[in-house]
Amino acid sequence: MRKNQIHNFAERKKYHITKAAVLSLHRWRRKLGVFVRKYASFYAAGLSSG
Repeated sequence: MRKNQIHNFAERKKYHITKAAVLSLHRWRRKLGVFVRKYASFYAAGLSSG
């Protein structure tokens, strides 16, 4: 019983860590996407003016 509890705890912990990692990844991807769009429009403006 005790071993099983520890195993479940480890699985839960792993699950939470994975979930947190996935969430932060999505957040960073969104930030990166915004940055890339800004940079792309800036770059395009520079090309058209240059």
